[in-house]
Amino acid sequence: MPVELDIQGVTSSNASIEKENFHTNFSAISCARDKANMVCSPAQKTSPTAQVYHAVRHGVNVTVVADGVMTFGPEGTASLVGLSSALYVEAGAGVSHAVVRCGETLMMEEGSAIEDILIVEEGAHAVVPATAGGVIQLCGAENNSLILTGNKKSNLFIKGFLENDNADSITLSDVKAADIASLRFSDLDHVTLNFVDGQNFDLAVAGIGRLDPRKQSEKMVSYTKPVCFLAGTLLRTPKGDVPIEMLTPGDVISIYDVSGQNWETRKIIWSGSKRLQVRTDRPEDEAGYPVRILKNALAEGVPYKDMLVTSDHSLFFETMFVPVRMLVNGHSIFYDRTVSAYTYYHVETEHHSIIMADGALTESFLDTENQRLFYQTTDVVKLRCGRLTWERDGAVPRVTTRAAVEPVYHRLAERAQEKQFPCRKPAFDITFDPDLHLQTDQGQIVTMARKVGSSVMFMLPATVRNVKLCSRTSRKSDSIGPFVDDRREWGVLVGEIALLDTTRSAPVKIHLTTAELEGWADLESTEGRWTTGSAVLPLQHRATRGFMILSVKILAGGPYAVIASREEQNPAPVSAAPFAA
Repeated sequence: MPVELDIQGVTSSNASIEKENFHTNFSAISCARDKANMVCSPAQKTSPTAQVYHAVRHGVNVTVVADGVMTFGPEGTASLVGLSSALYVEAGAGVSHAVVRCGETLMMEEGSAIEDILIVEEGAHAVVPATAGGVIQLCGAENNSLILTGNKKSNLFIKGFLENDNADSITLSDVKAADIASLRFSDLDHVTLNFVDGQNFDLAVAGIGRLDPRKQSEKMVSYTKPVCFLAGTLLRTPKGDVPIEMLTPGDVISIYDVSGQNWETRKIIWSGSKRLQVRTDRPEDEAGYPVRILKNALAEGVPYKDMLVTSDHSLFFETMFVPVRMLVNGHSIFYDRTVSAYTYYHVETEHHSIIMADGALTESFLDTENQRLFYQTTDVVKLRCGRLTWERDGAVPRVTTRAAVEPVYHRLAERAQEKQFPCRKPAFDITFDPDLHLQTDQGQIVTMARKVGSSVMFMLPATVRNVKLCSRTSRKSDSIGPFVDDRREWGVLVGEIALLDTTRSAPVKIHLTTAELEGWADLESTEGRWTTGSAVLPLQHRATRGFMILSVKILAGGPYAVIASREEQNPAPVSAAPFAA
């Protein structure tokens, strides 16, 4: 079946359709094309104000020549062109109410115009001069479809750029990153690119002023896990190593190109600092204590002096970044509990970078919390809104899997022993005994009466209406090692529960059916559920006298780190067997 094209009217009789060597002037044309042929024939002339409601499909190219305006549905309901087809708009011509959909192409020459609105959807390809005028609406979850040509003042107004969290981008094909000296945000909807030659390029984009970095001077406030250096850290620059607190935007630092394995330079686009007070009631890796990496901890001369960073900061190893908290061994890398308050600093470069601090390879700041506008140091510039992500914007991957991190941990721990770095704390004990017991709603502590297989029995007064199932808890990062990136508190994995009296046995299933239940981890299975140390268990009212027995099947638990208090935690555990039933 041929694909039909009905053009019901245009605003100029000088517009034309071109396919290969075929050309015809028209005021209204009906076209049909099968696999091999396109047939165009004149149609009855209609009103010059009529609209185009269907457009070219399946590889047909259309050119609008000078003085021609191709008008689409007044509400933008018509597709511009079909899949793998293109509309070319020459200088002096224009389009109105056009929609460029996925797989479609719009090519507008310098001097062409958008008469009203142009809608560009995700997956399309639209090349538009910055001087085309009108409104461009970006649609879709990840719209990278718009390419602006020219580098002078724009009279376009672009909408939809900030509606997606971190995906949209606009390519400026005639602007090079090296030519940009600075950005200036004159108001909420306008940004100016100031060039090194004194010229500038103005853009009107709805809401773009929210990305003004001057309004993000406190961007680190939103970070619950700061990724930063402490004062005195020396960053490598072309002029030598400079204290981080002395570096400001516009300064140049040295960065390591892992692909070319050579050193380059990159500008700092943001620097910041913040004061932190350690919370001594929390685990060391959550309290905010800085991590001290001793001189020579990583290799001979690396770092060349003691290095202080926050626990979530990453070091570079071969092809990846690894968070420092996953490498703490209590000898050469440890939480410095002598520091209870400090100011931390960081610098952000034009791209996330591998930098050198105190002789060790580490990372520049990657702003994954705040929306921002940035440009890429390639042949063309892309303006992109949204939050940066490790997956897309990291210089190299940030790895937290045990398989990748554990070998690095053990290599550094073995080096610490070879260098005879002193142990900062004694090793803690490991046990698989959960110390399981109940606490009744009347405040009584009930210990285990007996154990049958994996089921634990407790004897309760008949008057008890709810109990708490209490046990030791442990984080795998403590009991197995910091190279296990699981810092949740686990108690025991509970399966079937039954309540028995002298007449019957009744199952208790509330822990496997109720999502929100105090002291229980997320409900992930109908077979069992983890406690977090003190799990509330309501019991059905029972009209009995005397005692009843609560049977609790324990599917798994441990290992547990036996620690006197949080202050006595040991940061250098040895590997232990995985938890078992």
